[in-house]
Formats: sequence, structure tokens, C-alpha cells
Amino acid sequence: MNLEIYTTPTCGYCHQAKNYFRNKNIPFTDYNVAEDHEAAQRMVQLTGQRGVPVITIDSEHVIGFDLPRLEKLLSERTNGEKRRFGVGVADAARYSGQEGAYVGTVTDGLAGARAGLKAGDIIVGINEKRVFKANDLDEILRSLRPGEEVTVVLVRDGKPMQAKAVMQN
Repeated sequence: MNLEIYTTPTCGYCHQAKNYFRNKNIPFTDYNVAEDHEAAQRMVQLTGQRGVPVITIDSEHVIGFDLPRLEKLLSERTNGEKRRFGVGVADAARYSGQEGAYVGTVTDGLAGARAGLKAGDIIVGINEKRVFKANDLDEILRSLRPGEEVTVVLVRDGKPMQAKAVMQN
């Protein structure tokens, strides 16, 4: 899971959000948009928002300290369907200029790791279904059953590859 939070030093809700993540031992990257102008531009580009906090969990954006939505998204990633595959992804266009799901993290012992996926890979297909962005991958993975074998089409270092994995509970 990739969690980023865009904040300012004087924002009370920003401090609440960061304390919430710290208390839950959830690692995050904090961007102070008052000082980091590139981060401020990225935040506006991603969400159209100029107010803080803006919290990004993988490819999902939460505007403000919306605790019910945050808890739902975090629950999906730690207890739910997305955990079975064990990769943290974001839209590849953000990193490489191409379509697909950019793999940021791979959890040892889960399907993605057993298939040999690595950080920096770009997933472009699963079982003959095209992956244009991170949300596409999430939707495809949710439709799969535990024990089902999947073929992952990916790009690594500019070269197309395939990998096999078995979905987990």
C-alpha cells in the first residue's frame, strides 16, 4: 500500500490525519505543500483541490480527514480482496508515461511475489483483460476466486513479459 498525505504545518486536520496513521502504525509519505511547490502542483493535478489534507492511498484520493472513507480504504487493503495478490500499485502514467498499473510494492509470500513481480514492473493485463490504470487491476482482481490461476502480462525494463500466479484467500 502506498499512502501519501499532502499537508501544511498550520492545518489541524492534517495533524489529526498524520496522528491517526502513526497510531495505527501505517507508514506514509508527508508532503508539505506550503514548502514543496512540486508536491502542491501534483496534488492539484491529481485531485483539482487546493485545500489540505489530501490523502492518496494507492490510486484513491481522499479530500480532507474523512475518517469513514479512510477506514474503508485501509480495511480493503489490509483485510480484503486487494491483499490476496500482494502488490501496491498506482497509475503507471504517473511514473512512466504509459498505461498500466505501476507496481510500487510487493508483499512477500503472496501471489504477486510468487509470480516474480518486482517494484517497477508495469502490469498491463490479467487473464487477457487489459489494465489501463491501477483501478482496472483492482476491479479484475476482485472478480477472481481464491485458487484461480492468473496470467499477468507486464512490462519490465521496457520488455514485455508474462508471469503466472494463483489467487489466495
